[in-house]
Amino acid sequence: MVTCLDSTPLSSRVGQKPQQEFVLKEHFGVSYAEQVVVFKLNQNVDSADYQLLNDAGKEVPIEMVEGGSKGSIAFCTDLPANTSRTFNLMGGRGPQALDGVKVDDSHPDHIEISNGLTGVRVPKVYAPLTTTPKAPM
Repeated sequence: MVTCLDSTPLSSRVGQKPQQEFVLKEHFGVSYAEQVVVFKLNQNVDSADYQLLNDAGKEVPIEMVEGGSKGSIAFCTDLPANTSRTFNLMGGRGPQALDGVKVDDSHPDHIEISNGLTGVRVPKVYAPLTTTPKAPM
């Protein structure tokens, strides 16, 4: 059994108060592989102005999703047996690009996102697949 707790904001390690704290706690000695978890938000949140930090203070990629009166937040995490994970939603700065990720939006019709091993081209506007730029990058 995994308990999803949603508590009021508490002080963080750097003195800034989180907008909301999310806690996952495992009770039965079962390890869970990385998967998507979803928590309801207690206030309206614009993802461009917030970041989610794990209990080690490292940023976690997030997605705002529907659900609840104020929306919900989704992110990926694992949960080892008999442990808990705490995540803090912090305001004041939006999410940053992950280490090694390169975003190139200098092209007129598409954006390239790559990490040195693989990449994708995303059209800036919808177009049929027959007219979008083709690989290789």
